[in-house]
Amino acid sequence: SRPGESALLAAVLGALRTALVEEGVWPEELPAPRAFLETIERRRVAVVDVSPPAGLGVSVAQERAIHRALVGTAELAGAADVVFLRDGEPADTLLGHVAVPSAL
Repeated sequence: SRPGESALLAAVLGALRTALVEEGVWPEELPAPRAFLETIERRRVAVVDVSPPAGLGVSVAQERAIHRALVGTAELAGAADVVFLRDGEPADTLLGHVAVPSAL
């Protein structure tokens, strides 16, 4: 990606986390995800890496809201696709409920 694009996406997702914590949607103990913008086969792909703490409990509705917010924000930042990792590894779900793509 161009210099600074990944840092900007990470900063925006940090601000998104802050806003959603204030609304009671994002659990306080869940840190903002790391994020990277990559160009893969001429498509802009946002790679979002979440690191949920052990024992984090979220409802399906919370997880769906977080997922929608992350995908929508990445798309507004120019991503055509969004893939998710959990602690740097491919993940079947975002936080245990909502299926997510993790293959680049």
